[in-house]
Amino acid sequence: MQELSQLSNNFIKRSRAIDARFISFNWDLTTYVQVEMTTYCAISLYSEWEKFIERLIFCSAARRPSTRSGIKLPFGLLVEKHGDYQTALTWACSPIKRKKPATIYWGNANKSIMIAKNLGVANLAEITSSLGSVDSKAEEVRLVRNFVSHQNRDTFSKCSSVAAISGLADLPGWCGQIVSGGHTRFSSWCRNLETMSVAATR
Repeated sequence: MQELSQLSNNFIKRSRAIDARFISFNWDLTTYVQVEMTTYCAISLYSEWEKFIERLIFCSAARRPSTRSGIKLPFGLLVEKHGDYQTALTWACSPIKRKKPATIYWGNANKSIMIAKNLGVANLAEITSSLGSVDSKAEEVRLVRNFVSHQNRDTFSKCSSVAAISGLADLPGWCGQIVSGGHTRFSSWCRNLETMSVAATR
């Protein structure tokens, strides 16, 4: 059994460490090094976010944890039916084909909410309202992460729909811009995802 608050606390700790690395970086170095650091931070942040969601749904369905509100969750209905999480997850991912995909994109809010719903978790309302929040920056982070990871026309086109950049070299400056609240854009992503992680574990 694991407290859900521990999951969000761990995510916040890792998010703050990544953000600190971004903030403390020496921006007087070459553009290449700036891009490398931005790439590392964007990939790391999104990876930690995906891990958080995966663990949140696993624990909610299969570990009978307590929420931040002190409510002890029962097993997810599908886990209770099949007796183990992996079997239940296969059904939850594909109720018709009953075949779990090779990769589950946990960072995709709609897909993760669908899996949580199919698993029959008792805290579906909290997961749905947090991951599906209209204020979420997760998709923005995902598009940036995909661009720096794959660097092709398609990923650039999707990234430039949210980022005012003309190419990879512009990305560090854009991520480092000061936005509302006095944070860098990257820091604002971190705070946004941290807030969502707390809401998801209530």
